[in-house]
Amino acid sequence: MCALFCAIAGLGPLAWLYYNWWLTSDPLYFFRGPGSAHAIQGSAPYPGLHDWYLARVYYRTCVELVLGNPLFWLALIGLVFAIARRAWWPALLLLLPPAFYIWNMHSGSSPIFMPSLWPHSWYNTRYGLAALPAAAFLSAAITRTRWGLLAVLIAVYPWVRYPSHENWITWKESERNSISRRAWTSQAARYLEEHAHSGEHFAAGFGDLIGIFRSAGIPIQNVFHQGNTMLWDAAVQRPDLFLNTVWVVCQQGDPLCGAVEHAGRYRIADRIAVADAPALEIYRNEYSVSQSARREE
Repeated sequence: MCALFCAIAGLGPLAWLYYNWWLTSDPLYFFRGPGSAHAIQGSAPYPGLHDWYLARVYYRTCVELVLGNPLFWLALIGLVFAIARRAWWPALLLLLPPAFYIWNMHSGSSPIFMPSLWPHSWYNTRYGLAALPAAAFLSAAITRTRWGLLAVLIAVYPWVRYPSHENWITWKESERNSISRRAWTSQAARYLEEHAHSGEHFAAGFGDLIGIFRSAGIPIQNVFHQGNTMLWDAAVQRPDLFLNTVWVVCQQGDPLCGAVEHAGRYRIADRIAVADAPALEIYRNEYSVSQSARREE
């Protein structure tokens, strides 16, 4: 039974490694690729890095904000009940994800920022959700007592008393950190809807820019990106030979924007500048422009 459980539990990680290998030829691309936490954070310090105390304080605060303070403390009380009833094995299993995030803050490259702690911003607050299954299980240990109904009411009180999304920290993070991205996404999608033709192909980095194509209704199969591995590397390093899509969408400072300038056959079609974000540039292949003009004639 234990072997069967481990085999089933291991299917998810194995599928994830296979997907990374299939997409990029590197099963650990998520860990060491350009979009990984190591690449994003780099060598910049943050609270909790190589500091177990701060890592624990920041993660505990994050969990309190995500779950609500009453549920957090009910879970701690429930842990005592669970241990007393010798239900420590499922409790230990469910507490592994929170322990992983504390370790990741200490030894990895994954900071958590909250408005209540320095640097007083929003980043990776969703990591606090990893403690929700453990909190639900441990709180259930109390609900089996005569205090069960009271425990449930206490846990849901802050969400009933303050139902506004302004109090949902993970939602607030997504709102605050996507203001500029939502602005250039909608503008770029509108431009492509008006000027791109069905079946045309695009080159763009596989990340935030992909939202442009989703908003414009352009199939991802028509987008040339990092998932094309060696072909992508060739297009970035020798754009004069290998970059041939009709459109290129990039942000100033990324390798694709540098490559398209050396391709020798693209002209800028639109440039979108919004506050607190690099300018977004849309290029069109001059050869495709001349071909379209001849077809119209």
